[in-house]
Amino acid sequence: NMSEYIELISVDQVDEIFPEFRMRLFRVDANHIAVVRISGDFYAFDNKCPHADYPLNEGVINHSLKVVCPWHSFMFSLVSGEETNGKCSPLSLYSVKIHNQKLVLEIP
Repeated sequence: NMSEYIELISVDQVDEIFPEFRMRLFRVDANHIAVVRISGDFYAFDNKCPHADYPLNEGVINHSLKVVCPWHSFMFSLVSGEETNGKCSPLSLYSVKIHNQKLVLEIP
């Protein structure tokens, strides 16, 4: 089963487009996927909160690598996708890689 790779930007644009902790949205088919850079690492996730579909990019990412939904304050790990208190289903996460000098999103 082949993964699909979606080119986001070229590597030389990273500093300009991805200030630390700034969520950027990319459209993949009908979904919006948020991508963020923290301490040089990239994290990507569905922009819709699994609880009530609220756009997560309107929230914040805290220093324990959790995105906080502004609507009901659910917190999701950017490492596991799990909601901190197990209040709802996990957030879908995606891999971001560097391939041929491009930042790419891996869609399984």
